Amino acid sequence: MGDEIVERIIERASMIDVGDWKLMEAYGLVTVAICTGLRAKELRLLSVHNVIIDENGAKIFAERVKGEGSYGQARWVPVHIDGVEILKRYLIARRIKLKSCGKDEDALFPPIFNDGGFLSYKSIRIFKTYVEKDIGERFDLRKCRRTFGQRAVNEGQDFHNVSLAMGHTSLATTQRNYCDKEQKSAVEEMRSFWSEKTKRREGV
Repeated sequence: MGDEIVERIIERASMIDVGDWKLMEAYGLVTVAICTGLRAKELRLLSVHNVIIDENGAKIFAERVKGEGSYGQARWVPVHIDGVEILKRYLIARRIKLKSCGKDEDALFPPIFNDGGFLSYKSIRIFKTYVEKDIGERFDLRKCRRTFGQRAVNEGQDFHNVSLAMGHTSLATTQRNYCDKEQKSAVEEMRSFWSEKTKRREGV
């Protein structure tokens, strides 16, 4: 995805009213995809209880990953600074919506019209179309993953940290056998990098 469309999505996502559940859910999902690099399966199976927001930004624990049960490893994923405030606003909108429906769901992106479970792939594609219609431009949701990695590298993040955070198979295997760097360490270094960048931007 080009920088221009990413900036448009992030900017528009920050403007959506928290009471507009349809667009908040759509932009929340697309923004998390862009700002974490999670695969579609990992994205739809996220748990709200595995979202941590603190002074260093945000991170999400992806329990259900590609290659689950074989080569895939559950991992912490840092949220790019551009997505932290949007994630906070999405969580507020989520609480409002679930309360109005009398529901208590674990999924970060809950299927409102079902009891429990997670969104279908079809629902994710539909949410993407809501964002496309709202910004007047089409995009490939699968490119959000590559966009996350490329943006992080372009910003000067350590390439090894980026690869570990994204759960690349070859580096997961290297980590398992040689443990040259712990995945948790990579995630915390990335979050600290973005936290320091935000402080410099705000003149703290």
